[in-house]
Amino acid sequence: MKQLYLVRHGVTALNEQRRYCGINNVGLAEKGLKQAQLVGQLFIKSNVSSAFTSPLKRCLETSNAISLSHDIPTEPLAGLSEIDFGLWEGLTFEDIQATYPDQLKEWFANPESFTFPEGESVCGFRKRVLGALEEIIQQRENCLIVAHGGSLRVIICHLCGWPVESMHSFELGHGSLTILNHYGESTVVKVLNNTCHLRNGGVS
Repeated sequence: MKQLYLVRHGVTALNEQRRYCGINNVGLAEKGLKQAQLVGQLFIKSNVSSAFTSPLKRCLETSNAISLSHDIPTEPLAGLSEIDFGLWEGLTFEDIQATYPDQLKEWFANPESFTFPEGESVCGFRKRVLGALEEIIQQRENCLIVAHGGSLRVIICHLCGWPVESMHSFELGHGSLTILNHYGESTVVKVLNNTCHLRNGGVS
């Protein structure tokens, strides 16, 4: 058995404005940097031997903050990047409701076969995330994965055998920690969306 530690990046300015932030390469907001520093403190005495991160700036800044607390060698993997929302990038949910009502209904009705307007398909997104996961789980040691809400949900659902429709059935807050016990053929969720360290630090 090995453990996978999943950390969602800290909050960005676009996140604070509740705008869709897929491949938009923004960095952390001040609050997000504090969240990254606080989650990093959880790894000071951890038994994590390697780390993998999305190459987008908000994840790199989060993984760098963790490395300052515990010197974990970190490898960027393009497959862990967030989905490309296409024309929805930078829009709020209300913007999308007003401008793309039919596509929004289709996304909710058939998420697995949906393609974002001029963006990425959900199927293609899942395929590349799971390709990155396959590389990660070849590691024998406990691993840290710093990524996005979308890519982490794909990983959790896949390892736990949950359908793709379950991706939006659970919360993954910015700066949260999820721990999976991976047994090779099965996975058990040990911790899901832990944000206690953020509440104690006043940035939840």
